[in-house]
Amino acid sequence: MNTMIKSMLILLKWIGKTLAGLIIIVLISGLCFRLFGSKPATPGKLVDVNGTELHITAEGKKNNLPTLILEAGAGSNTDMLHWIALGLKKKMRVIRYDREK
Repeated sequence: MNTMIKSMLILLKWIGKTLAGLIIIVLISGLCFRLFGSKPATPGKLVDVNGTELHITAEGKKNNLPTLILEAGAGSNTDMLHWIALGLKKKMRVIRYDREK
């Protein structure tokens, strides 16, 4: 009985080390991809406003409704707000902008 428990512990330790190794490999691969991969092309256009480059995406048709302007904050970009623009662009004009880095 005692040897069976030891065998199970050895097996669990081996499985744990294998899983930890795989997780580390995935994390390192993701970091390398993020650091050395090419930057994806974003939709919209880059506009220079008094020396500050703004990435602007305008969606929807201009009509008698107000235009909604979404600004990125907290070091993020407006790609995370695409679902708002997706839902509202059928009814009103939606403009998203963020600062290029």
